[in-house]
Amino acid sequence: MKPFFIIFCFQLFFTSLFSQDKLPLKAFFNADSTLVGYKDTSGEIVIPAKLNADLGLPETFEDIISVLEYQNDKFTSYFLTRTGKVVAVDSLYFFDNTPDCENEGFIRFHSKETDKMGLLNAQGEIQIPAEYSYISQVKNGMISAWKDATKKRERPNEEHWFWVGGQQLLIDTNNQVLIEDFPLDSNLDFYSVRVDDNLVNDKSREYFKSNTGRTFSFINFDKQFELILEQQLFIPLSSEGLRNICADSIYFYVDRYKQGKLQVNEFLENYFGQVKELVENRVSDSSDFFVSLSAFGLDSYIYNSPSFAKYFNNCGFPREWKYPVMGLYITQTVEEERSQSVLEFLKTDDGYKIINVRF
Repeated sequence: MKPFFIIFCFQLFFTSLFSQDKLPLKAFFNADSTLVGYKDTSGEIVIPAKLNADLGLPETFEDIISVLEYQNDKFTSYFLTRTGKVVAVDSLYFFDNTPDCENEGFIRFHSKETDKMGLLNAQGEIQIPAEYSYISQVKNGMISAWKDATKKRERPNEEHWFWVGGQQLLIDTNNQVLIEDFPLDSNLDFYSVRVDDNLVNDKSREYFKSNTGRTFSFINFDKQFELILEQQLFIPLSSEGLRNICADSIYFYVDRYKQGKLQVNEFLENYFGQVKELVENRVSDSSDFFVSLSAFGLDSYIYNSPSFAKYFNNCGFPREWKYPVMGLYITQTVEEERSQSVLEFLKTDDGYKIINVRF
């Protein structure tokens, strides 16, 4: 085994160990609930209640957060560390009008001077300079990056734009290039990475050569999900077999407007027949189907029970880069009328589990 692999594994281990070393701070409000601060698990105030409550702040605070404040009739933005240090004023990175949330002790920033993105560490120091057109969140110590791209609009003065050209890379948190020509939109599970020269071919994985000649492989969520469906769902289906791939409770829509939630036993009693029919139609090729990341995802307003807490980050957004929701979309034609049903599966530490059904 070459030293590169040992160093790489140690880096991932250290990142994981560091993030688990201290418990997150918890948000609290002042007397009239207009300001937010943070306390540690013993109730001691670490960050006084001085942050505007109405502009969105995470409920828990691990290392560094994005802060947007309204003071003296104007907005001020900055990053705040766990020690109370204000850094990188007016450098927040926004996506869909939402500031970035830390992940694995790092957070992305945007430089107005370079109009590019970089990475801050837990102490608020620049870990990666603002030299990339785009970088992803840190995922298992790795980052998808797009360098030297240019903005393009379909029409002049159009509000929306997209990146073209440049180079897509996989880098680590030390800004070292691991893989050149790495697809950003590749739907890969970064937490499944293997680095080896003699990997056994696995249909659920994609393979890439690193700059050192080593082979990196990652599970592709789509490919893995399709294989699991063939093994666990597209077989003679029994009630017990379906139970094994269901979450403890199932959310469902029997039509466009009527939503319900049932414990798994009650759901099976009421709807096993409909699910079985859908699956049998799929197996007999009497219906069309496809799989993809769910169009609906994990909504924190719906999936708000404690059992779903681990699938959301500190800012309340789903951790889809580690726990995606995959959809099985089945379209049936009955007497020339087409209808589509959806089974949604959440990736958990115990495999994919059905969490939502739309008949």
